[in-house]
Parts: sequence; structure tokens; C-alpha cells
Amino acid sequence: MTIKDLQPVAGNGLLHRRTLLRGALAGAMTGYTLVRTASAQKLADDPWSLQPGAAVPDYGMRSRFEKNVVRTLSNPNAEARTQHARTPHHLLNGTFTPNPLHFVISHSGDPDIDPDKHRLAIHGLVKQPLVFTLDALSRYPMVSRMSFIECGGNGAPLFSKEPIQADVQALHGLVSCSEWTGVSLSTLLDEAGIDPKAKWIIAEGADATHLSRSVPLTKALDDAMIALYQNGERLMPGNGYPMRLLLPGWEGNMNIKWVRRIQLAELPAMSFYEARTYTSILPTGKAYQFYFIQSEIVHYASFTRSRFEWSWSL
Repeated sequence: MTIKDLQPVAGNGLLHRRTLLRGALAGAMTGYTLVRTASAQKLADDPWSLQPGAAVPDYGMRSRFEKNVVRTLSNPNAEARTQHARTPHHLLNGTFTPNPLHFVISHSGDPDIDPDKHRLAIHGLVKQPLVFTLDALSRYPMVSRMSFIECGGNGAPLFSKEPIQADVQALHGLVSCSEWTGVSLSTLLDEAGIDPKAKWIIAEGADATHLSRSVPLTKALDDAMIALYQNGERLMPGNGYPMRLLLPGWEGNMNIKWVRRIQLAELPAMSFYEARTYTSILPTGKAYQFYFIQSEIVHYASFTRSRFEWSWSL
């Protein structure tokens, strides 16, 4: 068989558009309506077909020809500021984001946590404080949820004063989707015994900034999870290894990574990050706090309204 014997089609009998254009151009110049795109030649055996391939590794790696499918980094030199890694959605296909390409936001880098030494404490307004190791959590019944996690700042460039000329990675790279597997938080809280006075949980991470967020107890008892697996394997370091809080549908910053402490309390903590960073200043000068459900429009309408004095109708 030669290349001449093969039809230049895109599939299901559809002509490839380049073939059609080349044929039309040639027809205009020579009087023919269509020309072949390649001269007759034998199919060649490329070098990779003439010798054995590389050894199969113990942990699979992608093809070297996919080296450009990477996240964009806002702080590649790990300076003393927040780091962002944006997912290249335009180069992916499917619902789930590959673990190494899941977006990451880290305020103090990714901690190198020894899973055998990490502990999760549940305390505060409970009948009996509990401490869980990773091994102990692995013995509980597991649940899985297919869920997006999205940064509250995803899509922020769309609200710039002037139109932004950027690709989807720059505009929407702070959202990714995985199948998360772990232990329902309600199971652990039930074992600890909830004091009737408790109305909030305060979750804290084991990173250097000890980022913490206040979460209504109703959400914790609904679909919250202590996630241990991401798309079938242990969490990536940047996504909370060895365990993270998962709050499906709620802003990414509330899904505390590297979670080490859950305290039950009557009132929210008003912690540094939820009072300073994860809030919006309204035109009155007051802070709009405790919006939970992921909503770019509500979040950034209030943000841009105070920053650029735009008029929004919500």
C-alpha cells in the first residue's frame, strides 16, 4: 500500500479542510477540481519501529512530546508571596484533571509532610476529643465524590476595566476537577459527639501559614469529606497530601489543605485569612464576609465595584 492509495479525509468521508483548500487552489490554477496531497511513496518504518523501546518504569510518565502541557506559574522562584499554578484546560480533554495539572494556590509553598507523623485532631465543643492518624482514617468506610474545586479568584481578569486578551488558562486556570475519595466528616464528628452549642467548625492546615477557615456545622454534616485520594491515588502534595478538607461546591480557599485540626465552636474564628484576604470590601467600607458557594459573579461584582467604582446590578 502507498500513501497515494489512502483517502485524504478527516473521518466518516469528510474531506480535511486543508485538502479541500489545496484542491480548490490547484483547480483554479490548473483547471483541475482536486489534486492529491501527497505523491505516491511507500510507508516508511520510522526509527522507533526498528528497535526496542525504553524500559517500562515503575511509575508511568507521559510522553516527552507532551512536555508543553504544563501549568503556568505566577511565582516560579518561590518568593515570599502566594504561588499560583494554573491548569492548561485548552490542552486537556475530559472531565477529570490529571493530578499533576490540577491547579494549586499555596500561600507558603507545599509542605513536605511525613504521613506517618501527621495527625488530624477534632476538638472543641465535642464530648470526646479525638486524634486520627492516616492509617486510622483508612480503616473507616470510604466515599467518593466527583467534584470541582475552584479558586474564588478564578475568572478575575474578565472583570478588568479593559478587555483582557488571554487564553483560557490565564482566564479560567484556577479550577480543576477530580474524583475525591475519603471519609465523610459527619462520620468523624458523630464519633466525637457534637455539643448542641456547636454551630461552626474551624479547620486549620499544617502548612507554615496555618491557614484556617470557619465553616458552618450544617455543611460539615452534609457532604464534607476528609479526602485521602485524588483520581485513585494519594493526594498530590500541592493539593493537600496526606489529607484535605473537601467542601463540594464551596470556594476553594475553604477546602483546607494539609488539614490537621477541626475545632467545633459556637462562633466563626474571624481568622487572619478570612478577615483580610478572603473577603470583599463593599462601597460602604464594610467587609462582605462569609459567602461560601462558589460564584465568580457575586464575588467579583463586589470586588470590582469597590475597586473601579463600577455599577453592578446583582
